[in-house]
Amino acid sequence: MLEQMRAMAKSPIAMVLIALLILSFAVWGISDVFRGGQGDAVVIVGPNKVTVQEYSLAWNRELNRVIAQSQGKVTTQQAREYGLAEQLLQRMTNDAALSAKADELGVGMSNRLIAKEIRVLEAFKDPITGKFGEEQYRSALANARYTPEQFEKQVRGDLMRTQITDPIIAGLIAPRSMARIDLDYRGERRKIIEVIIPQSIIPKSGEPAEDELVAFLEAHKVTFDTPEMRNASLVTVSASDLAEEVDVPEEKIRELYDFRKADLSTPQTRSWVQIIAPDEATAKIIADFLKTGATPEEITASLKLNAPIVFEDTAVTNTPDDQIAEAIFAAQKDEVGTSEGRLAWAAWKVNAITPAVEKTLDDVRDTLRDEFIKEEAADKLYELVGNFEDARASGATLEEAAETTGLLLLSLPPVDKRGYDKDQNPVTAIASEGEILKTLFETEEAVESDILETTNGDYYVIRTDSIVAPQTPKLDTIRDKVIEAWKTNKHAEALKAIADEIKAALKTGEDANAIATRYPGATVEAAILQRGQDVPPLSQRHAAQLYSVRKGDVAMALDNANENVIIARVDNIIPSGQMPESLIEIGRSSLGEALSADIQAQYLRGLLNQYNVRQDARLKAFALGDNPEG
Repeated sequence: MLEQMRAMAKSPIAMVLIALLILSFAVWGISDVFRGGQGDAVVIVGPNKVTVQEYSLAWNRELNRVIAQSQGKVTTQQAREYGLAEQLLQRMTNDAALSAKADELGVGMSNRLIAKEIRVLEAFKDPITGKFGEEQYRSALANARYTPEQFEKQVRGDLMRTQITDPIIAGLIAPRSMARIDLDYRGERRKIIEVIIPQSIIPKSGEPAEDELVAFLEAHKVTFDTPEMRNASLVTVSASDLAEEVDVPEEKIRELYDFRKADLSTPQTRSWVQIIAPDEATAKIIADFLKTGATPEEITASLKLNAPIVFEDTAVTNTPDDQIAEAIFAAQKDEVGTSEGRLAWAAWKVNAITPAVEKTLDDVRDTLRDEFIKEEAADKLYELVGNFEDARASGATLEEAAETTGLLLLSLPPVDKRGYDKDQNPVTAIASEGEILKTLFETEEAVESDILETTNGDYYVIRTDSIVAPQTPKLDTIRDKVIEAWKTNKHAEALKAIADEIKAALKTGEDANAIATRYPGATVEAAILQRGQDVPPLSQRHAAQLYSVRKGDVAMALDNANENVIIARVDNIIPSGQMPESLIEIGRSSLGEALSADIQAQYLRGLLNQYNVRQDARLKAFALGDNPEG
């Protein structure tokens, strides 16, 4: 089969097809071709999608909002670490699912309703008249990096999605009885009495007799059994192994430089101030003021205009209005001008120009050399793996296929699931390779795995040569471990016996102080528990136990430090008492919101299951400004 493909690849038609394939690899990346790429979609939700551009714009808006709210204290990296990018994409995915359902149900929204919704938003009202202002609207959108079309599309989508979700929760009000039960549950308190015994109350155990050790080992042999061990033969190869064999001709470096010259250079950036004007005449007035040296803030205040927009070190491709940007990037430093943009007129002044920096070949030679080596090594790797598979497919053993292709075959000693040998030392070739270890312990004896790729891009084949079943060691080889375990077990048994005695005494209603006097070192404490609150030294788990039992019942557990055993009795259950009507209404409101959120979440989960949701990690990284190949 492979030979037929190679022969066919020499035909003229195949050469054209291969050229087209290479072009598609260059444009979209190799991974999309093999994965069945999603075009420009970061996420596909049924018939809808979230494009790279949409996600990128939304992320930049979200980032600007967070940075502004934190007064610059939150960086882009921190925002990413806090998971804001993932939360945003999930919201956009949810919106896409709801929009798909709206389209499916034929839900529409008139332009009149969209306009009405926009006109009542406070952000677009004139600060003097209190009414919707067209200038205020366009200026606010420009500041937020929206075009009117983008914003109106978003409002339309929000309203359509609301038409889907509102009927689901319409009229949902938590009953008064439910609110009262919830408040009673939360407000209930419990009075407890605790007898605390330290672990040190139990004296150290003596040495066990031989027959006791033998019996203990027999009863707990699973604890001492050696793990299953496996011998294996491993063939592995990575691009980094082949990198040293790659020759780097100077002409290839130069070709790569010529091809990537634009990407490697830093574009020109400019800093300028821009003031949005309602018309051309006002823009010229603003420009005249700027030429006299008046500050932008003084100008906007005197003309009652929106605050000036300041751009710092901005490339032409990152500007919100390309028509205004075209004029600004054609101007000289300190030049003042006016331009009609796509949304409104503007006056501007160029404050600084940072020239483009073109990297020379010498500047980027090492980088290009590393890239060339990486690509060539990857090509060699794919060819080598193909040849190796061809040899196996033709009937060659693992050893024969490795020898034919010049790959190294490693014979591994018996290892456990961690990659450790019988002496508990890590086996270097495999101990840090979790994926290979997992394959080894999923492969039957004398069976070779398929050729598999790790997350690092390495390839491997492993064969399970033999399996050593778990075994119980002879007592003499692990005597010290068994003795230590026996003593620990005896200590725990003695401690539990005392705790059981105290528990039984507490359940009869006997006074806790009287009980404690019988056990030197024991102490008594009383406490009032509030649901959900910690009352040291009780652990949260122990406190929860005490809320699950009845009055007079006893629960025991170790404290948070594992130093003491606490045996606690519930002496009284204190109801929450009479709740004021205002608190019940607040409880109803909170429960109603929680129920609504739960129902909406369930509905969304159902929609996401209904639609075939697919996400492209590479395009997601690209939209966020990452290098998906890096």
